[in-house]
Amino acid sequence: MGGTVFTVGILTGTTASIDLLPVIVKGLRIVDNSTGSVADLAEATRAIAAHRIVPVIDRVFGIADTSADYAEPSAGGRHFGKPAIVH
Repeated sequence: MGGTVFTVGILTGTTASIDLLPVIVKGLRIVDNSTGSVADLAEATRAIAAHRIVPVIDRVFGIADTSADYAEPSAGGRHFGKPAIVH
């Protein structure tokens, strides 16, 4: 309830078919992820490689386990680094 959904990447086109009732009933916010230009990405990639920056991944979840990924920190469970959800 009252959560935020961030969009990350648009790979299948810009037209979406979504049932809005669950979004409205749960009071969700849908926010786009404006990450910048291709040149910005290239510059960031070079900086990450040059400084050997590696994200701290806590655990990796499959797409089917997404609810388990979000449930643990919400229930006061341990949390270190970023969870990764893979498709």
